[in-house]
Amino acid sequence: MGSNVSLDDEDDTDLDDDGGEDEEPVAEAKPAKKKVKKSGGKKVAKKEAKKSAKSDKGDKNIVRLKDLAKQAKLTEAVCRKKLRDAEVPRGEGRWSWELGSKALKSARKALGLAA
Repeated sequence: MGSNVSLDDEDDTDLDDDGGEDEEPVAEAKPAKKKVKKSGGKKVAKKEAKKSAKSDKGDKNIVRLKDLAKQAKLTEAVCRKKLRDAEVPRGEGRWSWELGSKALKSARKALGLAA
């Protein structure tokens, strides 16, 4: 009834009879994922480690790796490697030792410093 499309035309050059193999497939856009911040134990542990590191800086009875590296004229990374190889124990999980401790003496020895 008023339709302009003719089904009788067999000479259609607009339509592909092969199922559209000549056309490239169109990729559908995926919605962006939202990033969810987790408040897990790692954040809390890092904050506590930072607090303890800050308290080490003001303590006169603590010798840090940075101090030993400066005395030995080595980088901190080289000092850590030497201390790991010598199996020197760390003070409270950090590279710091109490003044006069056995661990500090072994650290100085491993770095070639006089005890």
